[in-house]
Amino acid sequence: MKPGDFMPRGRRAPPPRDAYPPALPLPGPQLVAGAAARALLGQVAEQQLRDPGAGFYTDPGSGIGAALPGMGPAPPSREHPGGELLTKLLHPTITCVEQLYRKLPEDNWFLPTTSPSRPVQFELGSYEVPSGQMYWLFDYRFKPYEMSGTDPGGFRPVESGRFSDRLGFDLTVNGHRVSQLLYQLDPTPVVLARQQYRSNRVGRRVPQAAFDDADANNFAAATSQGTSLLPQRDERQGAESGPFTIVCREGQRVSLSCVIFKPIPVPLGAMEGRHAGFLLHTQVSEILLNRLRVR
Repeated sequence: MKPGDFMPRGRRAPPPRDAYPPALPLPGPQLVAGAAARALLGQVAEQQLRDPGAGFYTDPGSGIGAALPGMGPAPPSREHPGGELLTKLLHPTITCVEQLYRKLPEDNWFLPTTSPSRPVQFELGSYEVPSGQMYWLFDYRFKPYEMSGTDPGGFRPVESGRFSDRLGFDLTVNGHRVSQLLYQLDPTPVVLARQQYRSNRVGRRVPQAAFDDADANNFAAATSQGTSLLPQRDERQGAESGPFTIVCREGQRVSLSCVIFKPIPVPLGAMEGRHAGFLLHTQVSEILLNRLRVR
């Protein structure tokens, strides 16, 4: 129909074809959900009402695969093949290591001659890192076992914290500790004066609390562990929610030991120590550690 031609009353002339951008064919059936589906169907209906003869027009950033209005384009897909299983996959070049040691009780564990000035010390077990390898120690545990009382000769683990005022444990690498620790396993009396105002300068009077601390930490003076002796508990050293790893190099020796500084009042079946981690090649370990170095 040309301009000026007669148009029946009640009907409107369709707009010229060049009034709209080039039309695209209707999209095939695809899965769209939620608000994005409703927005897409609304655009299709509006376009069809505007020009029934034209196809569905899509502008950049809209239509199937686009984000919600006002939210910008859809983010790229970050799906991993295998899902969460890939994050739990252990590479074949990394070896899982776990060692558990148990020692039978000795008579001096229960004798009254055992005291903070004469503690009993013994090693539960040790592990030497193989040549060309590095050992990442992720977990450890110490646990006394008491006699079950029901099964002949059987024993069961004691609850966490029991005997913490009578014995302690130590975890060292080549005789050294990688952490800065302080555990007052033997309780000390309450100090009424503030400790920050106490002075140990020569010529000044030493308060009574200093003698109480020295007496309570007498077991530490008689052992090489000092106040770094680990208490008997299920938790490991350091912050519970923070990372914990001890990196041991080739030839180094991981040692687990126990110190009893007061006689144990009940019969024990065994004393247990355990450590676990992963064994890596030295070069692989160094590469991974360099990527995690603090910058």
